[in-house]
Amino acid sequence: MLRRLVIVALIGATFPALAQTPMQLDCTGPFAKSADEAALVQSLGRANVKATRIDGAEGETSQGTVVFPNDPKRRVEIVWHDERRRRRPASISVRGPEWIVKPAGAATRTISVKSSLDEVEETNERPFSLMGFGWDMGGYTAGGGGGKLGALDGGCDLSIRFDPDPKARSASLDKVSGEHKFASSSPVVRAVKPIVSQISIGWPE
Repeated sequence: MLRRLVIVALIGATFPALAQTPMQLDCTGPFAKSADEAALVQSLGRANVKATRIDGAEGETSQGTVVFPNDPKRRVEIVWHDERRRRRPASISVRGPEWIVKPAGAATRTISVKSSLDEVEETNERPFSLMGFGWDMGGYTAGGGGGKLGALDGGCDLSIRFDPDPKARSASLDKVSGEHKFASSSPVVRAVKPIVSQISIGWPE
């Protein structure tokens, strides 16, 4: 118990965002543009940082890093621009409910996994675009429409993925599937009651 408290205290002193609940995913601290795996290992311990292959689109994989690999609620998957040295994050993704994101200028509103379409629209302060469901890029936001989803403080890009309600009717899903953009305000999108399933941040090369 004492060892755990010491570890939590050390994490809190180095990476405050990782010591609170919920934890905030942003472009600074452990996930800054200059981040690398070595710094994560030094601060969090090797048991909490694992080098592994990360699944991508169309069956591709990349050499990446997982933080908190044994805790699904806090798990973080990182793909690097420099895969060999595992540094300079290209994308940082979370699927667990312990993480929140606060878009730049969004006042006190935040987004988390399991947020509803309405909650994300309210945070964005306007409708946005998302891709149709049922393929590798299905459900990803495809533009904030000039709202708050464009970026986070610190300059990284923000990407949100939605899944339709598992109970959505097949006829309704057919209307919002495929490689097409849909407005979040569209009745056919709202009919399948999407919720956030993944949140990612990252930087271009």
